Amino acid sequence: MTVRHDRSYLRATDGEFISRGYAEDGISSVNIRFEYSEEQKHKNVRSAKLMTPAQWTACCVVEPQKRSAYIFPVMDAIAKSFVCYQYDKENGPKYDSSDWELFFWCGDFSMSHCGGLNGRDYSYIRLSFNERHEASRHEEICKRLLLFVTEHFSEVDNLSVVVQHKTRFFDEKINREAAELSKGLEGMKCRYMGMEGRPCCTENGLIFMKKRARSNGYVISPREILRMSWEMEAA
Repeated sequence: MTVRHDRSYLRATDGEFISRGYAEDGISSVNIRFEYSEEQKHKNVRSAKLMTPAQWTACCVVEPQKRSAYIFPVMDAIAKSFVCYQYDKENGPKYDSSDWELFFWCGDFSMSHCGGLNGRDYSYIRLSFNERHEASRHEEICKRLLLFVTEHFSEVDNLSVVVQHKTRFFDEKINREAAELSKGLEGMKCRYMGMEGRPCCTENGLIFMKKRARSNGYVISPREILRMSWEMEAA
């Protein structure tokens, strides 16, 4: 089993919001999947080159089912220890409640064109978190989940677990401070999206007017207002 943290979806500009207290490093989901080793990948390529068309067609039906069956016990054990929305299609908590901990999603064989197969494909599972819970609850559930999987399935060779991170913005705080900053930024020379111009307050909020432009300004989002203010402070 391998476990890794993926922060590739966090933008470089998010770091300043985090460091200034306007956002935090949050968790989007825990993704569980079947993953071949490099040796297995090379072996599969060699085998595929030797197959007849009929053998290849049969392989495309059998192998996805094997991968799904390999990961299914992992998910089934998780569902017995965590409250998972929609894992049990017949029973379970309502979506618009705080009763569930993990939102279960997996692929379907019909999506991968596996020789007419349909039904759940457990070879790729995404477990996301209940937005009605605080970020601290997400972290607590994630820690418990990783500990559970490690304790019970650490010896499973083709099991890949990826913690997908995201930037969690404090939008209420950002919107409030952006509104306060807008008046002070109005009319000040600045650059926005590579253009020279000035911010201008309107009934629709702060907009950026390009130099010599008379109309068609660019709406500046609350987050961009904060970034613009920080850039002016540093200038």
